[in-house]
Amino acid sequence: MSAFSLTILPKNQELQKYVKYYWVMIGDEPTGIPSLLPPITDFDMVFSFGAPVDWKIGNSGFSLNGSFVCGPRLNPAYILGRGIVNYLSVTFHPNAIYPFIGIPMSELRDEPVEVDLLPDVYFQKSAEQIGCQREIDEKVMMVEQILLDRLKKSNELENRSLEWSVKIIKQTGGRISVQSLCEKTGLGTRKLERDFSKWIGMSPKQFIKVERFNHVFTRIATPGFNEDWFDLVMQFGYHDQSHLIHDFKSMMEQTPEEFLFNLRNHPEIFAS
Repeated sequence: MSAFSLTILPKNQELQKYVKYYWVMIGDEPTGIPSLLPPITDFDMVFSFGAPVDWKIGNSGFSLNGSFVCGPRLNPAYILGRGIVNYLSVTFHPNAIYPFIGIPMSELRDEPVEVDLLPDVYFQKSAEQIGCQREIDEKVMMVEQILLDRLKKSNELENRSLEWSVKIIKQTGGRISVQSLCEKTGLGTRKLERDFSKWIGMSPKQFIKVERFNHVFTRIATPGFNEDWFDLVMQFGYHDQSHLIHDFKSMMEQTPEEFLFNLRNHPEIFAS
């Protein structure tokens, strides 16, 4: 989809705990073919300075005319610009947007929401402020100032036990059960469920599933992948090849082989 894209690391040390990176994307003229975004665990706050974009997730469609937030997804999203898209987005660590938004993340799962519809009006005029800046670096500086100002008004800044849980899941590449996670962290299942729902918007089991899927997805999408499916089964801890295929298809609506075929023959449909 993108004709130009750029990733920028956060400059402010205080924000590095919350923000993974900023990314800029300017799309080309729409072709009428939707781009596909895979399931994720991250949260994005997208400031839009260009054309509206239509999203489709499962059986639901969304027309986004302005800036929006989009959270973790268990299904792929199909996106189609109605003109030239111009985005500056903040990609937050999975458990790190809650202090800025202040509502349970479970309310924002699986669907993008325009910032104008959020209960907190703080970000509603942000896109206009950012858009007044001419250079990308100036825009990023403005974003960081807006985030820092909002952070000062937050009542809850962190959840250390949840941070530890997320770190363990990521270190294992999603090769861990909820029971093992509880044993390693000393947290009960119910507290883990509540924290994940509030701060991330997914259950621990769903988060683990998507994390493992993302590793498989990245491996298959790597140029030169040799189609050794059994190696993927062993490397990522699936019971067998059927388990791998079932999990992948449940989240991408296509089997790993179908995805690889489409990627090699129709790379334009995958958003970059």
